[in-house]
Amino acid sequence: MRFAGLPGGHYVFEVTAAGPNGLWSPTPARFRVFNQAAVVANLVVHHALRSCGAGHWSGVVAAAGARADGAEGVAGAAGAERTAELVDSHRQLEEIAYHDMLTSLPNRRMFTEQFRMRLAIARRKRESFGILLIDLDHFKRINDAFGHDAGDAVLIETAKRLQAALRESDCPARLGGDEFGVLLVSARDRAGIEAVCKRIVDSFAVHIPFKGMELYARCSIGAAVFPDDGDNPEVLYKSADMALYESKRAQQEVFYSISRNGVEGVGEASAPGLKPA
Repeated sequence: MRFAGLPGGHYVFEVTAAGPNGLWSPTPARFRVFNQAAVVANLVVHHALRSCGAGHWSGVVAAAGARADGAEGVAGAAGAERTAELVDSHRQLEEIAYHDMLTSLPNRRMFTEQFRMRLAIARRKRESFGILLIDLDHFKRINDAFGHDAGDAVLIETAKRLQAALRESDCPARLGGDEFGVLLVSARDRAGIEAVCKRIVDSFAVHIPFKGMELYARCSIGAAVFPDDGDNPEVLYKSADMALYESKRAQQEVFYSISRNGVEGVGEASAPGLKPA
C-alpha cells in the first residue's frame, strides 16, 4: 500500500487488516509516523501485519491517515475510498457465498446454517418445526427438449411459487440442481405441513410460459417434523430425504412424512406435461 502526494509532517494512521481466513483485526491499530515518502506506507503496513500476529501473512490492509495537526491529507481520502471498496466487496462475497445466483434464494450453505439454528431454538423453546425436501420430476426432459434457458426459467418460477406458498417466517432454499428445501417455522405439526405441501403442489398446476410454450412441471416432496422424526440435524434431514425417496419411488406424486411407525402419505401432486401454447 502506498500513499502518494502526502505533504510533510506527522501523521496518525488507523489500520485494520484481514488475513486469508477473512477475519479482520478486532480493533484498528493507531500509529503516529513522520512522512518520508514511501516510508510512511511501508511502516504502516509493517506494523499492521505485526499487530495481527502474522508471520508470513498476505491479505488486505485498510488504512486511513490524518495529519496530526488536523490538516487533511491524501491518505485519509485514499484510505476511506479503499475501505468503502472493501466493504462493498465483502458484501458481494457474502451474497455469493450464501445465495443462489439464479433464483436469489438462500443456497445449501445458508440453509444448513438456518437449519441448525432453527433446531437449537426449537430445542430450547420445546417447539416443533418442519423440513421439506423438494425435487422437480423429469426436469432433465425440459432441459433436453427446450434447452437450459427453459430449465432456468422453470427453476426461477419454482422459487417464486415456493415463496408465494410460504409465510415470511419460513425459509426456502435452492440446494442445487432441481433440489429445493424449506424450513417450515410456521407449520409445526403434520396438519400444518400438509396444508403447506398442498399449496406448493397446487402452484405447479399452472403452466410456466416460455417463448410461446407452456411448460408444466411437478414435484416430489419429502417431509419430516422435529422432534418426532429426528432430534438432531442429521437424523431429521435423513428422515425427510427418505420420505422424498418414497415419494419418487411411488410414481404417484404422493408426498410422505416419515414417522417412527413407518411411511405416512398425506397428499397428491398434479400430473406433469409439456405442450405448445
